[in-house]
Amino acid sequence: MNLLRTLFFFYLLILSVGLSAQTDLIEPLIDPDYKPDPSSDEGGFWYKIDKYEKKLKSSAYIVKDKELNNYISGLVCKLAGEYCSSIRVYIVNTPYFNASMYPNGMMHIWSGLLLRVANEDELVSVLAHEIAHYLRIHQITQWRKLRSGLVLTTFLDSTLTFGLVTLGYLGNNAAFSRAQEKEADIYGVQLMVKHGYSPQAAQSLWEYVIHERNQDTSTGKNKIFFATHPQVEDRANYLGELAKEYQRSVALSVSDDKQPLSGNTLVNNLTSHYVEFMNSQLDLREYERLIQLLKRHREIGYPEALVGYFEGEMYRLRKQEGDRQLAIESYKEALNQETSLIPDSIYRELGYLYLKEKRKPEALNYFEKYLEASPDANDKEMILFYADSLKGT
Repeated sequence: MNLLRTLFFFYLLILSVGLSAQTDLIEPLIDPDYKPDPSSDEGGFWYKIDKYEKKLKSSAYIVKDKELNNYISGLVCKLAGEYCSSIRVYIVNTPYFNASMYPNGMMHIWSGLLLRVANEDELVSVLAHEIAHYLRIHQITQWRKLRSGLVLTTFLDSTLTFGLVTLGYLGNNAAFSRAQEKEADIYGVQLMVKHGYSPQAAQSLWEYVIHERNQDTSTGKNKIFFATHPQVEDRANYLGELAKEYQRSVALSVSDDKQPLSGNTLVNNLTSHYVEFMNSQLDLREYERLIQLLKRHREIGYPEALVGYFEGEMYRLRKQEGDRQLAIESYKEALNQETSLIPDSIYRELGYLYLKEKRKPEALNYFEKYLEASPDANDKEMILFYADSLKGT
């Protein structure tokens, strides 16, 4: 292992020495609006992906908000230039940190990734990397190497039979070798620098994701992106060195602004989907990671009412010693903020928590607030039962 690590960093040294001569060498391998011959092997592969894309369009997991889609698609178009019309972005409500690029121009951006980027530069670092895979036809190249094997068969079947998580895992696994990942890193940084984004953002994002993963003591923490992108610690260091070389060798003024996105278009657009995306995140029950994510959201500048609400949800569901009181405190602090952002269920959950604490007046108060806020709630009869019982009726 030590020998491999030494060789890896020796490679970085060689790369950095020759990087200034390489910065303009990576070019697209396809023309704008490229389509393969339908009768070719590549055409058959595209057919499978096109078929999956048609199915995906009607999925309940697709986020169709026009403003958010226009914003992210606009960033893609800025980076892709004349290839913009060939790339179609799908925002998918799936809580894992991942993005995927397919040879027909379909790009997936998952909500778990959007919740973890701290600024536009970090988001662009992912978009640029995925565009690089597309422009360098990485997936079809790797597919041709694997097409006689089981991985290919599994991948093609998964486009129609498995869920998004499985597709993302198999798609990335079948698509990109380590050499291709490295080329996409280099080309992605080229695209970032060309358009004035900080190339160090990729390292910053990876460092956070690694930090979040390392806080998780559960057995299944290496999910999707880590399974398909090995040696992530080395890669974060590599991206940092790559960024420094580009900043030294390319005569462009590159911003290194890592300020929180409070007031930025990205956070403004994501705020309207925050409850939806975070509910999916909460369903994973990865509480140690969630603590880190909520801390990051406070630093980024998401509304405190929403962060506090989900902090309360996390404590309520975790149920460790002392969590009931922590949940009450987080919920009440959230209610001291902009309450119009918070789901009405916060009153019901406070009612239940106080009921478990045998604090009947507080429980009744919050049950009544819940019924006032949600007079047509599906659980109205149950809450009325509790309220009447607390009144002694």
